[in-house]
Amino acid sequence: MTSAEYRVQSPNGYEEGAIVGHVKNTGTKRLRSVAVTGKFYDGQDNLLTTRVVKISDLAPGEVWDAFVIYVDNPSKVERGELVITQATTTPRTYFPDGFSVTESGMEVPQDDNRPIISATVENTSGVDDAFLMAVPKVYAENGNVLGTAITSKSGLSDGKTWNFNSRVRILNGEWTDRAADHEVVLLQ
Repeated sequence: MTSAEYRVQSPNGYEEGAIVGHVKNTGTKRLRSVAVTGKFYDGQDNLLTTRVVKISDLAPGEVWDAFVIYVDNPSKVERGELVITQATTTPRTYFPDGFSVTESGMEVPQDDNRPIISATVENTSGVDDAFLMAVPKVYAENGNVLGTAITSKSGLSDGKTWNFNSRVRILNGEWTDRAADHEVVLLQ
């Protein structure tokens, strides 16, 4: 965790409170799943509630712009705390040989905080009936991760392609206009 703070913002004319933080993978291994728990406290330092959010991929050196919303009246909260509660690796192979993303693109709808990543994945591995996972990721203008999704395909035969569209939810609706780039991470 490199930083975290509780703030109140007013998107679309209503107030919401949230903990905003930056979570960096300082290790040498790619993390398959990273979860943070937002803890919200009142003025007497009583814990009001907790909420968990997660992403599905964080490479070494990458930073995730985490956002944990408080779902009640934000004036009840005096402070917030962000705690990393999960950081796991996977035995799966990242970017397996013989599988490639041959094309991809990102559309950012103006009325939705879920950019759409479209991709074509090709199997040239020589393996029929392959199982493959894809993790579409959205990056901000500063290179930080804003959100991830996950999708999978079974039965992908050698020489065939898999086309998909996946929505990546950006938890802070005000950050949708920060969506600047994308990546599709493959796992087998």
